[in-house]
This record gives sequence, C-alpha cells and structure tokens, in this order.
Amino acid sequence: AGRTNYRKWDQITSDLIDEVEKDEQDEKVQASEALGHSKHASSQAEADEMVKAAKVERTKQMLDEYKKREEGIVQTFKREDLFDADPSSSSAVSTSYITRDKLEAGKRVLTLTDI
Repeated sequence: AGRTNYRKWDQITSDLIDEVEKDEQDEKVQASEALGHSKHASSQAEADEMVKAAKVERTKQMLDEYKKREEGIVQTFKREDLFDADPSSSSAVSTSYITRDKLEAGKRVLTLTDI
C-alpha cells in the first residue's frame, strides 16, 4: 500500500546538503572578510596581483569615462538620415548638406555610415 518514494527523498536531501554547503561557504567568506583576509596580501606575489588588479580597475574606469565622453560628442548619420530619395533610384549622384540644424547640441564629431 504505502510505497516510499526514494527519488523524492534523494532530491530533498540533496537540496538540504546544497543549502548547508552554501551557508557554510557564505559564513566562511564573511569570517574571512571580518578578519581582513581580503584587504591584506599574505605573500609578495599576492600583493603584486592586488596592485595590478587596482591598476586594471582604474584603467577600466578611465576608459569607460573616455568612451562616455566620446559618445557625448559623436553623432552618426546613415544614408536614410541624409537622403530623402530611394538609394536604388536611377539618379547615381545625390547631394545632401549637413547643417547645424541637423546636428544635435554639443556634437562635434560627425560619422557617416552606409553612404
């Protein structure tokens, strides 16, 4: 009549074991941080790696700021932004003028694509 579902119990115990291991890992990380293990190097090689990592992080931040500034001054025009006519039309030469009216405020660099 009453059968034991061993797969169900295997899954329950597996989930409980995973949860306990995760909790233990979290406690270990918190204890390590509380003791200052992540702040100070335990060897010269680790100290060198920490210095390199700090330099890489500063460089990454600097490049991100540069990219953000660059995006702020660049405006890109595509063919459909400049020409009203169909590009496959019979006229081989089309002329379009880019004036300040077409540029966004503060944009100093112009990029033309698909022309």
